Amino acid sequence: MTSYKFYLANRYVKKITTYTYKLLQYIVEANGHKWLDEPEKADFILVSLIGTRELNVLRTTRRKYKNKPIIAGGHAGYNPELLALFADYVNVGQGFQLFSDLAFDKNIGDLPYIYTPGKRSVHTSTFIHWKLCPIIQIGENTFSYLGSVGCEGKCAYCLTSWSNQLQINPLLNSRISRHIPKHLQLYVISNYALGDQNKRKIADVKIKDAIANPRKYAGITNWRAGVEFISPEWRRRTGKPITDEHIREFLAVAKKYNRQINLFLLAGVEDPKLWLDTDLFYGDHITKPRINFVINYFEPHLGTPVQNFNLTRLIEYPFRKITYNWMSHNGRIWAWQVCDMKLKTTILSVITERSRTMEDFKFTMDMKKAKDHNAIFEAAAKEGFEHLIKGKQHSAVIGPNHEALKRAIRKWVDYE
Repeated sequence: MTSYKFYLANRYVKKITTYTYKLLQYIVEANGHKWLDEPEKADFILVSLIGTRELNVLRTTRRKYKNKPIIAGGHAGYNPELLALFADYVNVGQGFQLFSDLAFDKNIGDLPYIYTPGKRSVHTSTFIHWKLCPIIQIGENTFSYLGSVGCEGKCAYCLTSWSNQLQINPLLNSRISRHIPKHLQLYVISNYALGDQNKRKIADVKIKDAIANPRKYAGITNWRAGVEFISPEWRRRTGKPITDEHIREFLAVAKKYNRQINLFLLAGVEDPKLWLDTDLFYGDHITKPRINFVINYFEPHLGTPVQNFNLTRLIEYPFRKITYNWMSHNGRIWAWQVCDMKLKTTILSVITERSRTMEDFKFTMDMKKAKDHNAIFEAAAKEGFEHLIKGKQHSAVIGPNHEALKRAIRKWVDYE
């Protein structure tokens, strides 16, 4: 058995969660390695990134630790070519297998799920050691636990469902009932409402499931659900199997059971007039239970069927007008959270994700000074970076849904 010393570089960055830090520490130590607070003594520097928007954390780490081998991973690891611009190794997929294999003296560069610069292909690590997976305290009375990864659905915009195979924690119910009293708050990390979550405050629910069996979620005070698009056409073409009738019925059921709901939407691909004029969320003059919206611009992630989406088709929305319209017709709508009010921010994120060379990356950094998203499009055409706008990147990742993904990419392009 071989023991290595690890240091997590972004432990004090606000974006890194207590859950990620404690989970990595637990897995490292459970495999006989050491978790250090002193980077100078570490054999490897770890950087865990939720997404490529956090890439600056990795760049800073590279500058700070020039002579230390860096292993990057996390959800952003599904784009290893980009991360490898600043990391020596990129772990693609789950992290459980890496620390186990290193303990058995395997060469990190030879591992099939580790990407190194220039490697032609890398296979996603799907192994999760459920018995090793801990319930982690993330607050005074709040705990978090991994319930599942992946999804049985295959929505065209969802990286989670395409990059993972569906795995549900077989120990979920027994561990929750044994270790988490009902008066404490538990957040189960999952695309599903799994396990004994009644009397928990918040959980993700499926709209059609909540309509058919609302008592299943009766003890949950806040229901979270994805609507994604206003038009049935866009929901259909991206594989979101819900209709306008389903959405209206879901709102009615939540009202009947007095449940606050958070609805998630994707903006930028539909006609803004459709959002301004829709009556999908109209009808209530009461103020409770609340309806809250969380809105992101549509992001065509690498590794999904929409990865080659042409960014010039995205449309900036008049969110203040839309907000006023909806709230004036429904007293239950209390809050709007638009994650990026300016389309430019989303465009910058996508072209960064599509970068494959340092020249690509430097262009994306220069574009932070651009006036708006149209200025980015003009500069890309003028300076020879249109491939970042039109999305023609190749990925070295061979994931669990690789063949299905290739077919879906071709189908989407043909459909466009």
